[in-house]
Amino acid sequence: MANVQVVERFFDAAARRDTDAMRELTDPDVEWHTTRELPGGGVFRGQAAVEEVLRDQADTFDDFSVEPEQVREVGEQVVVFARLSGRIKGTGHAVEQPVGQVWTVRDGRVVRFRAYLDREEAMRVAQEEMTG
Repeated sequence: MANVQVVERFFDAAARRDTDAMRELTDPDVEWHTTRELPGGGVFRGQAAVEEVLRDQADTFDDFSVEPEQVREVGEQVVVFARLSGRIKGTGHAVEQPVGQVWTVRDGRVVRFRAYLDREEAMRVAQEEMTG
């Protein structure tokens, strides 16, 4: 349950744009995998890169939010079903996207984050890693 709490605290810190709290909750060498299907997607390493990715996402949208709908441990992973929402700046176009996320937490810090547009794929990845 401690890993779930780390992820929940990260969501709270990100919603407040509290970079100090996010740094405390991530490993200095954190791996951050955003889905390539969305703008700015890719693999990023290190706390500064994660901060930049999150800042870019927030700057692309008005009223950007990521709301966790379900959070659960699957082996050593934390799987989150969340909903991204916001309006693209300059267009007013509303975006709402369900996503799946797989978080890896060690020693109270996020060491890897992976995002998927397909929630079932996120669960499948976590379960495969659990069974080795």
